[in-house]
Amino acid sequence: MAISGRKMRISRDSVAIVGARVDNLAINAEPVDITDKDDAGWRTMLGDVSVRSVSGDVEGVLKGSTTIAQAMAAGNLLIDSGACLLDGIANITGDFFLSAMTFGADQADTVTFTANFESSGVLTVSLAPYNTVLPAVTGTTTVGQTLTRTTGTWAGDATITYATQWQESTLSDPNAPTWADISGATGATRVLAVGQAGKYVRARMTATNSRGSTVAFSNIVGPVAP
Repeated sequence: MAISGRKMRISRDSVAIVGARVDNLAINAEPVDITDKDDAGWRTMLGDVSVRSVSGDVEGVLKGSTTIAQAMAAGNLLIDSGACLLDGIANITGDFFLSAMTFGADQADTVTFTANFESSGVLTVSLAPYNTVLPAVTGTTTVGQTLTRTTGTWAGDATITYATQWQESTLSDPNAPTWADISGATGATRVLAVGQAGKYVRARMTATNSRGSTVAFSNIVGPVAP
């Protein structure tokens, strides 16, 4: 299998022993595509207070000579009291089991592998920030006037902090390659300068907590009048 989805790292005793990728998980036995930004779906499932189970197919690298020897001898690996970090999603703590392991290339204290991944018992989940209402930019788009942005609405565990970066582009397409950071424009407001004349403007918000960072973009305003 060729997996190109979310990064997953599993640690035991605060030492990373698995670095892998996963496209699809089953959360409480319900399959979900975690490459899909379905914040109201699988993130809500992970945030549920009930007993959780997580499973899926993974491929990646196993680290540590002792761990590798154990896994290769048994064809599976129990990771008790582990911490599973899903990139930009959540930190999950509990017991995990890697089964049906197939091993590939090895180098020093690492070996590539594919496996079935599943949890065992009760899990504790701490969610990274995720956006439920996008940031919004308001104001008159004329040089010398002030634009104001909201942070939007976010959810997630622990304290969330926010960072702003105003951006400009010659195109109104949100996916245009011409979007560039406006130097020094990191506040909640932005006074439109002569350099923004004829351009479009938006705000990029980055929300961060102890489990990760997530980016969301505001609406696009402009073009800016002289």
